[in-house]
Amino acid sequence: MALKGDLDSLDLGQVFQMLAINHKDGVLGVFGEGRPKALRFSSEGVTLQFDPAYYETRILERLRRQGRLSAEQMRLVEANRRSSGRSTLDVLIEMDFIDQGEVDNEYRAFMEEDIYELFFQKGARFEFFEGRLLLEEAGGFVDDRYSFNPGSVVMEAARRMDEWEMIRQRIPDRGEVYVKTSREGDPSLLDLASSRTALALADGWRSIDQILGASGRSEFDMTKSIMTLVDSGMLAPLDPRQYAATGVSALAEGRCAEAANLFERAGQRGFGLPEVLGAAGRAREENADFAVAAARYREYAVALSQESRMAEAARALLDAAELIPTDLAARKELVRIGLQAPDVARAAGYDAQALGRALHKNFTDAGDFDGARELLGWMIEANPDDMELRRALITCVTASGDQKALIELYEQTADHLISRREPSKAIPYLQKILMIDRSRNDVKERIKDLYKADERRRHRRNGTVTLALCAGFLAVLGGLFAFYERSAAAVLETVDVDSMISRSEFDQAKEALDGFRERYPLSLSAFRSNELVAKVAAAKRGHEAKLELERQQLQRLRLEQAKRATEILDRARATASRGDLVGALSGLRETLAAAPEDWKNSAEVQSEIAGVEDYLEKAGKTFAEARAHEAKGELEAARELYGTILMRYAEAPLAKDVRIPVRLETTPPGAEIEADGRMLEERTPTVLHLLPRSRAEVSISRRGYEPVRIMLETGDELEDQAIVLKRRPSMSAALPARALAAPAFDGELTFVALAGGRLQTIRTKDGESIASYEVPDLGELFATPAVDRGTLYFGDSNGRCVALHTNGRTERWVTRVDGAVRTTPLVLEDVVLFGTANGSLQALDRKSGQTVRKLALGGRIVTAAQRVGGFYVIGVEQQQQGELVLLDEGASQVVRRIALGAAPIEVLALGESRVLVATDRGGLAAHDVAAEESMLWSLAGTGPSEARPIVDRGNVLFAPDRELLELDGISGVVVRSKSIAEPMGGAPACIAGEWLYYASAGRLVAARRGDFSEIWRFGDELRFAFVLGSGDALLTAEWSSSSEAQMRRFDCADEWRP
Repeated sequence: MALKGDLDSLDLGQVFQMLAINHKDGVLGVFGEGRPKALRFSSEGVTLQFDPAYYETRILERLRRQGRLSAEQMRLVEANRRSSGRSTLDVLIEMDFIDQGEVDNEYRAFMEEDIYELFFQKGARFEFFEGRLLLEEAGGFVDDRYSFNPGSVVMEAARRMDEWEMIRQRIPDRGEVYVKTSREGDPSLLDLASSRTALALADGWRSIDQILGASGRSEFDMTKSIMTLVDSGMLAPLDPRQYAATGVSALAEGRCAEAANLFERAGQRGFGLPEVLGAAGRAREENADFAVAAARYREYAVALSQESRMAEAARALLDAAELIPTDLAARKELVRIGLQAPDVARAAGYDAQALGRALHKNFTDAGDFDGARELLGWMIEANPDDMELRRALITCVTASGDQKALIELYEQTADHLISRREPSKAIPYLQKILMIDRSRNDVKERIKDLYKADERRRHRRNGTVTLALCAGFLAVLGGLFAFYERSAAAVLETVDVDSMISRSEFDQAKEALDGFRERYPLSLSAFRSNELVAKVAAAKRGHEAKLELERQQLQRLRLEQAKRATEILDRARATASRGDLVGALSGLRETLAAAPEDWKNSAEVQSEIAGVEDYLEKAGKTFAEARAHEAKGELEAARELYGTILMRYAEAPLAKDVRIPVRLETTPPGAEIEADGRMLEERTPTVLHLLPRSRAEVSISRRGYEPVRIMLETGDELEDQAIVLKRRPSMSAALPARALAAPAFDGELTFVALAGGRLQTIRTKDGESIASYEVPDLGELFATPAVDRGTLYFGDSNGRCVALHTNGRTERWVTRVDGAVRTTPLVLEDVVLFGTANGSLQALDRKSGQTVRKLALGGRIVTAAQRVGGFYVIGVEQQQQGELVLLDEGASQVVRRIALGAAPIEVLALGESRVLVATDRGGLAAHDVAAEESMLWSLAGTGPSEARPIVDRGNVLFAPDRELLELDGISGVVVRSKSIAEPMGGAPACIAGEWLYYASAGRLVAARRGDFSEIWRFGDELRFAFVLGSGDALLTAEWSSSSEAQMRRFDCADEWRP
C-alpha cells in the first residue's frame, strides 16, 4: 500500500523516520502551494531534487552580497561564459575566483535550508513513490553528493521549529529597525560569523528583513543571531519618534529602501502624518518600487483630503497615476476630489466627469463592480439628471448579480423620473422590478396608478387635437396633389442615372426607377422614368459586350501564362535532378509567380516548394545543431549530426561545407601537426576538420619527443585522438656497470661512480666516454665525487683518498686513511674533509694530500659535511642510533653533539643556522644548530627507508613512501602532496624552480614543480636511477631489470619550449 497523506495529520518528521527505519528507496513528493517538492531517499541518505539554474542564481547572489565577487570579476566571467557556453559557476572555478569545495558547501547549505522549510508547510499532502529516481513534475534533478542523514535532518528541523517559535515571540516585527548600543555584551557572542555580520549591518537604518537580505547568509542563523544580540543588550529597537528624522538622513545618503521603511513605520505609529506618507512615496519611487510608491501617494492623498488640502491631494494622486498608468484606485480618488472641488480639478488640468465616465468601464472590465458602483454613485450624486450615468450604474449592478441592489436602483430611477413629470419613462423600471420579484404588489398598484393618470392626460389632449384636425383637413386636401407632384419630380431628380451608368450600377439604377414608379404611379413624371429605364437597359447591353471581350482576352493571357509556368517548372525539376536544390527552389517560386491564379498545377508546385523548404530547413537546423555541439566541445555528437547531413541531406548546399571534426590531444601539449604533407599552424590540443569519406595521414612531432604518425579515416569508427608522446633523450650513453651514486658535473664533462671500483668520465654533449679510472685492490666508490677547480676528490672502500684531474686519468695525489670512505668529501679553501666508516674525519691538504689533522668523531660517518651557520655539520651513526656532530669554523674540534632517534642518511642546509636531517627510518627533522633547543620540526618515519630529500626555494621535497611531499622549510607543514605508484628511487631533482624529476615504479617521471602534475614518463623497467639537475639539463645514471646501465641527458628547455 502506498504511503501518502496530508501533513496536517502526520508531520513530515514522522514520515522521514518511517522511510528511514524501513530503508525505503524512492522519492517522497510534497504537494502544497506552487510547484511540488521532491525528496530522494536512498542508501546514501536523503537529498532534495533541485533546479541547478535556480541554485546557481542564489549562490551567485549570496557571494555578491558577501563581497566575494566584484563587478569587474563578474564582467570577466560573463565574457568567458558567453564564449565557452559553460555555466557561470564553472567559469568562476576555472578562473580561480572561487573553488569547487566552496561551491559544494553553498549547494549543501541552500539545500538544507530548503529541506527544513518543508517541515513548516501547512495544508500540504505527501506521497512516497517507491523505486522512483525522480519526480518529473518537480523539475530539476538529484545529486547524491548532497545527501543528508534523515535522522539528523529530523532532529535539526525539530530544533529549528522550537527556536523559530521563540524567535517570533522575541522579534514579532521583521520590519523593526535596530541600532547598536554602548553595551559591550558577551564577547563570545561574536564568535559566530552571523553575529558579526548582524552587528555590522545593524546601522540604525536597516530593518531586520533588510539585514537578512544584505547579509547573504542563512535566514535562520541571521535571525537567531539578531535575537541573541537583542537579548544581550547589544542591539536595541530605534525610538519610533526618531523614525522620520532617521528616514530623512537615510534618504540623503541614497538609502532609499531603508528610508521608505522608516517613513512607513513613522506613519503606522502616527508620527509626522501626513507628510511621512508622501516622503515614503518619494523614497519608494527613487528605489524604483513604483507600485508601492503609488500606494503611498494614494494614502498621502486620502490623508490630505481629510484635512481639506484638496489641491495637494490631487497632485499626489496625479503622481501615483503617472507612476502606474493602470492604477485605477488613484484615478478613482481623483474623480472624487474633482466632483467635490471642481476648481481643484480645473487647476490640476483634468475633467472629473470625463475621467469618471472612462474609468467606470475600466472597473467593469476588470470585474471590480463595487468600485464601478461607488464611482457612478458619486457622479450621479453630482449629476442626478444624467440618465446615461444611471443606465451605466444599472448595467454594472446587473453584471454584479446583486438583485436587491438592482431593485433599489430601479425604484430610485423611477422616483427620479416621476419627480421630473415623466411617469411613462418610469413605468418600464417598475416593470423590471416585477420581473425580478413578482410578489411586490405595491409596485403593481403604483404602475396602475401611473397608467390611469397618464390615460387621463392623453384623453384631454386627444379631444383638442381632433377638433383642430377636422378644421384643417379640407384645406390640406386641396394642396396634397400639387405637393404629390412636386415630391415625385424632386424624388426623380435625386435618381442620378448617368452617374450610376458611369459606375456600371445598372441593376441599382433600374431598381431605383422601378421603386419610383411603384411609389408615384399617378405622377406625370412616370413617363420620364420609362425613358430612363430604356436608357439604362441599352447601357447595360453595351457594358456586357465589353466584358465578354475582356474575358476572352484574359483567357488567352491565362493560357500563355500556364504554358510559360509549365516551361519554368520543367527547368526547375531538371535543376533539382542535378542536385541544385537552391536553384530548383528559386525556379519553383518563379513558376508560381508566372502561373495564373487558377492554374491546375499550383497545389502540386506549392507542395514541392514546401518539401524542398522543409528539406533545406531540416538540413540547416541539423547543421546548426552540429556546429553548436562542436562549439561546446561535444565532438562525438557533432560527428553524428554531420553524418546525418551526409546521409539524409546530401543534396543540401550545406552538405558541401561539412567537415568532420576530430580532437587531437597530446601529452604534453604543444606538438606540431602535419596533415597529408602540409604543416598546420595549430598545435595540440586542437581540432582537425577532415573532408567526409576521406583519409588523412597525420604526423605529430615535438622537440625532445619521438614523432608519431597516425592515419585518420572519416567514418563511423572515427574517434578523438589522445596520444602520449614518448620522451626522447638528447644524449644516451651505455655504461659498463651500474652506477652507485648520482653523477657529478663539471662543465662539458660528467663523472659517474660505477660498480667494480670504476670512475667513468663522459662528455655530456654526445655521451662519448673520455676516460675510465679504476680503483685498485677491489675497492668500490660509494659516493658522488666532489669537483672543484679542475680536480675530482673521492674516496673508496679501502680508505684510498684520491685527487684526480678532470681528464679522468691523471692522479694529482693519493692518500690512504684509516677506514672506508662512503660519503662525498667537502672541499675547503686549503683542505679537503674526508669522513670514514671508522668515525674518523681527516683533513688532507688540498694540493699535496698530506694529513693536516685528524679528528675522531666516534661511530660511522654516514653523511657529507655541510657548512651551516658557522659550523660544519656531519651525520654519524653508532649502534643504529645517530647524532649530528657540529665542528668549529676550522673543522678542528667538536663543538656540540645533537642526538637523533635514528641513523642519518642525508644532511642538507636549510639556510642560516637551520639544517635538515633524513634518517634510515624514513623520518625527517629540521634543527637550528645555533639554538639550545635545536629541534624545529619533525616528520615521523614509517619504517626502513632510503628516501633522500632535496631543498628547493626554502621548501623540502621528500618521498618517504608512496607519497611525494612538499614541506614548508620553516614550519614543516605539508603544503602539497601527491600519491606515487612506488617509493622513489634516490633523491628527486629540481631545475629552474619549475620542473621536478624523480624515479618511481620503473620510470623516470617529469612533473611541474608548482602542482606535481606529470608532464612525461620515460622507460618502464628501471630498477634504480640517480638524477642530477644541472643548468637547463637533466642527467640520469640508471640501470634496468635487464641489467643494462645507461647515462642519459634530457634538455629541460623542451618542457616549456615547443
